Amino acid sequence: MGGFVRVTDSGMACGDDWPLCDGQLVPAFNFEVFLEYAHRVSGAVLIILILIIFIYAWRLHRNDPWIFKSATAALVFVIAGAGFGAATVFSELGWGFRLIHLAIAEAVIGSLAFALVGSLNFNNYEINTPAEGSMASGTVYMFGMMLSLFLLIISGSIMVGLDAGTACGTWPLCNGSLFPQGDTRYSIHMGHRLIGIVVGVMMLLAFAWIWRMREWISGAGKVAMLLFVLMVVQVLLGAVLVWTGFAPGWRAIHLSGGSLVWLVACVLFAVIFVSRETSSDPEVDVKESSTIYGEFSS
Repeated sequence: MGGFVRVTDSGMACGDDWPLCDGQLVPAFNFEVFLEYAHRVSGAVLIILILIIFIYAWRLHRNDPWIFKSATAALVFVIAGAGFGAATVFSELGWGFRLIHLAIAEAVIGSLAFALVGSLNFNNYEINTPAEGSMASGTVYMFGMMLSLFLLIISGSIMVGLDAGTACGTWPLCNGSLFPQGDTRYSIHMGHRLIGIVVGVMMLLAFAWIWRMREWISGAGKVAMLLFVLMVVQVLLGAVLVWTGFAPGWRAIHLSGGSLVWLVACVLFAVIFVSRETSSDPEVDVKESSTIYGEFSS
């Protein structure tokens, strides 16, 4: 929804009023107001759902650091995201606030992904714990992939904020050149594409490591395959975006695709690095179980 609000220039449809829309809880709707209002309502629903997750984690999983800390982080980030959403409106869509707002949104996605993976029973997904020494190279590849992917998403927002989103009218080169001259916007736009190449290289290195470790983390291979497919689709969407003259609908789809790739990457990262001990079911002592049963029967 945020992507559609941005590409349709609907961010100020409710004026500089927040959280109300032109001073009203339910305003008079047109297309732009509907998009902005739906974005705010979906954000409010998200806050409520994450608050429920946090309460659930606090009551039942305080001793599980992956679930509790991830749920806490998600709650902190979503509240911060709402605050920067308000700052974005008050600043009349200052691109710096929009950039931070997007970064926080991706942090919310990452936190929820870790909470999700932390709640899974890994025994059901054929995932084991690799030897410590075998994790060294994979740690570098995975961290490199996550960092470059996050920078790719942020660079896309910077590109749009600096009015360079439509600077290059051809793909994959920019006006026939890898390093175009004559306008700084060309360099900004191509910088986003070059970071995408770095992401692709880091993903291939990470996938190659996961393939070598398939005996230990076979379940991660399926997530990696999904991530690879989504990344290829995202690259093609970027090309279609250029070929269609940067149509607003394709811009929103491209942004949404980036967040989907980030979500799956976070799940893959968590699947590999979440401690397997959190998913094991403690065995109930037979003597204790018999005693409890006896008390109930009496």
